[in-house]
Amino acid sequence: MILVTGATGQHGSRLLRLLSTRGVAARAMVRTPAKADAIAKLAHVEIVQADMAQPDTLAPALRGVERAILISSATPDMLEVQSNFIDAARKAGVRHVVKLSGIAPGLDSSFRFARMHGEAEKRLEASGMAWTHLRPGEFMTVYFRQVPAIVNKGAMFLPMEDARIASIDVGDIAEIAAKVLTTPGHEGKIYSLTGPEALTMAEVAAKLAAATGRPIRYINIPPEDARQAQLARRHARRGRQRHGAFGRQALSRAHVGQLPQAAEDRRRVQARFHRHHRRRSVREFQRDDHPALLRLRPR
Repeated sequence: MILVTGATGQHGSRLLRLLSTRGVAARAMVRTPAKADAIAKLAHVEIVQADMAQPDTLAPALRGVERAILISSATPDMLEVQSNFIDAARKAGVRHVVKLSGIAPGLDSSFRFARMHGEAEKRLEASGMAWTHLRPGEFMTVYFRQVPAIVNKGAMFLPMEDARIASIDVGDIAEIAAKVLTTPGHEGKIYSLTGPEALTMAEVAAKLAAATGRPIRYINIPPEDARQAQLARRHARRGRQRHGAFGRQALSRAHVGQLPQAAEDRRRVQARFHRHHRRRSVREFQRDDHPALLRLRPR
């Protein structure tokens, strides 16, 4: 049995859909079953209620599980809840845990969530269970946060200068996670995951413009301005932080040097995972009829 945590989020739900279509039995761990109606309808998927912030709820969810993927939001208690899960999985006899980590985790990182990911990786490695770390770069979906600025001002405002980022589609991450969970040989491995092309934000803006038929510019802004805009968005969400908040905070121009840019890590991942799965480019991603992108298209 495979256990998928974060089952109602963008990563967990995409992974469950892939496993379901391939006839792989999976258990979806959710905090609120009422929010899991869509995944509850998937074939070969069972729903279990548990909360990593409440360790006593984890044992029933982990009963009979051989492999699990650890996914949780980038909240201030991320290290605590992931540590709770690692401890509970070890006690339950789980053989292999795959952790969805960050692109540049490190105990000495200047970014809080990168430090948390680094510490959680170390705790998993020391648990005695087999482990695999998936370290995706920027998600293509982060561009959706620019939709209000594009609609109102015709521009993307980011602190990236001319840096190139090989952003990756969430669907490609799910494809890789599914293969790691269902095929042997990934124990003790670290995979840095990027998309097929490294683009500047000006190039991303141009591709968005071509896909939507709307003039879109990229305007570079100071990191402090971007941070203030991020805080305003968080305040609008009543203080809730989401996983993507770490991604955009970390991916300022100063941080780009730590990221794999179409480099050896990416080629290794491509050779191992993508012989039968071609990763989507930004242009292909933008062709989707996603509600956020539909707002940009002329009516």
